[in-house]
Amino acid sequence: MRFSILLLLTASIVFAAPIPKDKPILYFPTKVGDKRVYVGHGRGPDGASGGEIIEIVTAVEVEDGKFVVSLSKDFNGEQGGKFKCHVSTNGLFQTDPDSQDHGRPILKLPATKGDTWEVVDSPGRKTVYVVAGEEEVVVPAGKFKAIRIDSSIESKKFPQKESNWYVPGIGCVKHQCSIGPGEVTLLLKTFTPGK
Repeated sequence: MRFSILLLLTASIVFAAPIPKDKPILYFPTKVGDKRVYVGHGRGPDGASGGEIIEIVTAVEVEDGKFVVSLSKDFNGEQGGKFKCHVSTNGLFQTDPDSQDHGRPILKLPATKGDTWEVVDSPGRKTVYVVAGEEEVVVPAGKFKAIRIDSSIESKKFPQKESNWYVPGIGCVKHQCSIGPGEVTLLLKTFTPGK
């Protein structure tokens, strides 16, 4: 009886699958068709609230040992744009889909608690990133061990604070953001690997 209860409790906790030792640990999906579905809570500064976001990997290229992953994003059934992420064992670098640069670092690896870095996006706008450390996070898709990165955007118009939790093979499983009076949380609802 005790064994059955323990087995049932253990089965309800989902951890990211162990990564084989011969494969690099990448904190982002890197297969065409990989699909992440997020559910949103809260209200943004523009008054928009809640909803569902779907991100699908549409293309993957390999350049100098790094994956260049293109994604499409839909928000509540409407096309929400595209973005690109450079993925390697050094971390994640997000950029615009038409840009040739490697983008801004949103996760630097290895991630050591207390590490910081800055990115100047434009004059008068700077983002400061801090590694908060590894922690367990629970979202609708399950329970994961994740690296939490806190960031703050110093801007005269819209100061912003964010926290993102990253998991190997999936990427961000939880996102919290406050912009002025608005607060939004995105939680991973499902992750479906590409075929």
